[in-house]
Formats: sequence, C-alpha cells, structure tokens
Amino acid sequence: AVQVVEQASDSARVFGDVDRSIEQAVVAMSDIATRSTSSGVSLGELLSRLDKVEDILTTVNDIAEQSKLLSLNAAIEAARAKAHGKWFAVVAIEVRNLAVQSREATGQIKTILRSIREASERVSAALQGGTEQVSRGVGLMTGVRSVLARLPIACAKARTWAGLTTTMGKRAAPRLATTTVSKPPVASTATVWGA
Repeated sequence: AVQVVEQASDSARVFGDVDRSIEQAVVAMSDIATRSTSSGVSLGELLSRLDKVEDILTTVNDIAEQSKLLSLNAAIEAARAKAHGKWFAVVAIEVRNLAVQSREATGQIKTILRSIREASERVSAALQGGTEQVSRGVGLMTGVRSVLARLPIACAKARTWAGLTTTMGKRAAPRLATTTVSKPPVASTATVWGA
C-alpha cells in the first residue's frame, strides 16, 4: 500500500510535467496560428497592390497603343509633306518602335505579375490550411489537457484509498494476531451417512 501511495505521488508529478508541456505546445501552436494569420493578411495586401500595378500597366499599354496610332498619323502626314516631312517620318518610326517595345514590356510585366499572383494565392491557401490545422491541433491538445487534468484527482483518490487500506491494515493486525481460528470438527463418515 505504501508503494501505491508513492507511485500515485510520482504519477501526479509526471502528469503535472505533461500538463506543463501541453500548455507550452498550445502556446507555441497559438503563436504559429497568429503568425500565419498575419502572413495571410500581408499576402492579401500584396495581392491588392498587384491589382494596382496591373491597372497602371493597363494605362501604360493604352498610352503605347495611342502612341502607335499617333506615329501612324505622323507617318501619313510626313508622306504628304514629301521632302519637308522626311525627318518627321523618322521620328514617327521611332515613336512607333517605342510604342511596340512599351507594349511588349507591359505584356512581360503582366506575365510576371500573373505568376506572382498565382504563387501568392498558393502561399495564402497553404497558410490558411496550416492555420486551420494548428487550430485543430490546439483543440486536440486542449482536449488531452482536460483529460489529464482529471488524472491528478484520480491519483489523489488512489493515495487516499491506499492510505486508508494501510491504516486499516495496521489497526487490524493486532486483532488478527490475538484471534485464534478454530477448526470446525470433522464429522466422521458414519455420521454423515447416517450409520
């Protein structure tokens, strides 16, 4: 019974250590969830800024298209002016080339932004999934902690019962030592069979 009391006390200490470890894990997991949520918000802001950059690129693309049309008009006017518009035609060609290059560059930038957006959306989805998993983990750890919280009570009850058993054993020992147990008489077989 003394060993039961000692083991119950050891078990209570172990359960306390486990409870502290679980508490630390819950705090760490909650911190991960908070950081993941914060990262998700930052990614949302990044995606919003990508929208603004795409809007600006659309405007630059529109300007390039207008420049291309203006260069075409300038080339037509240079052709009408014949020799007097010769240098004007050269400028019109250069403006047209710049417009084409601007349009190609905005197309490349849009392709890069699209890949950044797709990668950001994948990261955002992964962060959200991670946050959900961490939340589930916190719930499970909280459940385990709740179960473990009952174990010290059970250990205390076991210590109490073991203590009571020890006390009762000590009280009963002197009485058992002074009490003699008499054997009942053994009946002969003749008495049993009615002979």
